Amino acid sequence: MLAAERARRVYARPEAIALYWQALDLLDRLPRTEERGRLHINAVLGLVPTPGWERSETSRMEGFRQIDRAIGTAAQMGDAFLLLRLEVRKARLARKPELLEQALASAEGLGIPWRLLSPTHSTLTCLASSGSTNER
Repeated sequence: MLAAERARRVYARPEAIALYWQALDLLDRLPRTEERGRLHINAVLGLVPTPGWERSETSRMEGFRQIDRAIGTAAQMGDAFLLLRLEVRKARLARKPELLEQALASAEGLGIPWRLLSPTHSTLTCLASSGSTNER
């Protein structure tokens, strides 16, 4: 995963994408532990904002499957901040305001002031100002 992060930082996007997918594949083979869960979440959060990760409809669907699994893991771990980041990322990728509403409801329910979150703040502000969400 370090190699993927380094590749992404130097804009070697195809290499970063390939390395993140490889990391996700390897992580899928490991026993479910909290450490493995955190690595999986970090790999997902590294992959999906990288331009070009959606090579095909198949990779897009697999990406959403990985996001859903990461959301489940974050919920099991009780990590509200990671859960919110993943839910907002999914809402943004899916371009579905109802998913954003669910993420905002989760933030409120967990007592997380979503306006203070960066980088998710810009996504929330953009969607809220477009009329896609209720004003919070």
